[in-house]
Amino acid sequence: MLLCIANPAANRGGSRALQRQLQTLAQTDGATWAETRYPRHATELAAHAGMSGIKAVVAIGGDGTVHEVVNGLMQSPPAIRPALSVLPSGTGNDFALGAGLVVEPMAGLKALLSVRDWELAADTLVNPHSTSPKIRTIDVGVVQDENGKREYWDNTLGIGFDAAANLQARRITNLRGFPMYLLAVVRTIAHHFHAANAEMWIDDVPFNQAVMMLTLGNGPREGGGFITTPASKMDDGLLDFAMVQQLSRWQMLQLLPKVMSGTHIHSQHVRMGQLKTLHLKLDRPLPIHIDGEVFSTDSSHELNISIIPAAIRVVDVGG
Repeated sequence: MLLCIANPAANRGGSRALQRQLQTLAQTDGATWAETRYPRHATELAAHAGMSGIKAVVAIGGDGTVHEVVNGLMQSPPAIRPALSVLPSGTGNDFALGAGLVVEPMAGLKALLSVRDWELAADTLVNPHSTSPKIRTIDVGVVQDENGKREYWDNTLGIGFDAAANLQARRITNLRGFPMYLLAVVRTIAHHFHAANAEMWIDDVPFNQAVMMLTLGNGPREGGGFITTPASKMDDGLLDFAMVQQLSRWQMLQLLPKVMSGTHIHSQHVRMGQLKTLHLKLDRPLPIHIDGEVFSTDSSHELNISIIPAAIRVVDVGG
């Protein structure tokens, strides 16, 4: 009834000790425990869960693990799609933080294991004194490029600068968490990332601009603590976006602390907004990430992006 999918490579292997404790607790209480062995394994496990009558899947890892689990859950029809819970043990944990799901993992799993009937748990939410986990729905984004590559995403999608910084972060081996992402951003600024010219249709309204960075947020933060779309809500049926034009290295350095605090929304160099659909054509491919995972490095220059409202039920054991 409850499937735990753990990524032993989360936080670059730094979460193994915690995950061993969680495994003991989960298996003692009768939950099913599965560890990922290769890329996209969590997607396969989560997809199979829906067809096997599993009521809830717990993603134990970082944003990459959640991303894979969400892509697996979305393969099941809504009527049998398992609920999602997250016990964050990764590098950034941006989805869990943005969704307000962060709890101490051991306490969180104990709360989840105490629920035996997920349908009953959902019904008891009308009772303000209920001790059952809170269950709510969140939206999920979907992106497809001109080559037919299609993928779901739950937190952020980045085109250009932030995706290039994500690639830089993968080369840093001596740091973890936010310091790693911050160093990656500084290195990307040093390389002086160049904008691409873009034709866009935002909810079918045409718009042209040189784009150095375009971040779409279902959640407010990425990169372990950059508040790129601070007004984002995961249950409003909308995607927020932050669009940055071509800037110099000095201008990017000035903008950096503002993005860390979410105050870049007042910058003359940043265009903020909301949308339901985006069709984008770039004059040259830019790197693209979804939830911190590489979607494309240099093969996509045309994208269709949209939001699926209330796509997944999320179990919140945080309060």
